[in-house]
Amino acid sequence: MDAADYDDLADVIIGSDLTYNSGTWRLLSETLSTILKPNGIAIYLTLGHSGFDVASELNGFLTVIQSAGDLEVISGSSKKWPYPGIPSLDSLLDSSLSLEEKNIVDSTGGY
Repeated sequence: MDAADYDDLADVIIGSDLTYNSGTWRLLSETLSTILKPNGIAIYLTLGHSGFDVASELNGFLTVIQSAGDLEVISGSSKKWPYPGIPSLDSLLDSSLSLEEKNIVDSTGGY
């Protein structure tokens, strides 16, 4: 896929478990930046697995995004959070997941 073919196409991109290979983080950041429309939003979720440090992986990827300067990282605590009726992504996911899914997320340190 050539991201340039999808330049400024998406208002929202949802991705999951895309950051397991740190060698692709820069390219992933560039692709998100290219495909998103101005003021577009990328939502990224990761569940991880037993023995895997999700926080380190996610923080590493966020560092790459922030150093590239093409995307802004926001969260539910940010004044720029785009969904006033939803206090945070965590609350949205908590209201959407089954008890079994919540247990998986809790056991792996995901999202």
